[in-house]
Amino acid sequence: FMTRSLNAKQIQKIFDESPCISFMQLNVISIDPVLEKIVVRMPWRSEFEKRSGTKQFHNGVVFALIDIVGDFAIARKKGGIVPTINFRIDFINPAIGKYLIATATIRKLEPFIGVVDVEAHDDKGTLCAIGRGVYSAILG
Repeated sequence: FMTRSLNAKQIQKIFDESPCISFMQLNVISIDPVLEKIVVRMPWRSEFEKRSGTKQFHNGVVFALIDIVGDFAIARKKGGIVPTINFRIDFINPAIGKYLIATATIRKLEPFIGVVDVEAHDDKGTLCAIGRGVYSAILG
C-alpha cells in the first residue's frame, strides 16, 4: 500500500487488517481530494458504552476515532500511516446514537508536518466533538 497516495479501498484494507481499528469497525464513507476531506463511520458497539444503560459512546473511543481519521487524512496523501505528534479534543455534546461520523479536513500539509481538524457527529447530525491533530508527514 505504499503508493504515493491511498484511495478509499486501500485505506479500508488497512482498517480491516488492524486489530484495533477492525474492532472499531471503521468504514470509509468518502474521500474528497479537492476539499482534502475524509469521512469515516463508526457503528455503535456495546463495548463502547460509557456507563451501562446510557447508550453513550465513551469519550476515549470518540477520541480514538477522531485521531485515526485525522491520521488517515494525512496518510492518504503520503501513501502510508503517519505518527501523531500532538492532539487535542473538545467534547461538545454526548455521543449517543447508532453510529458516529468523523470528518477530517487537512488544514496544512508541509513536507514534515500536517495539521488536521476533525468533527464527529452522531446519527442525528449533532456535533459531538471537535479535534485538532498535528501529525508527522513522514511515514512511520
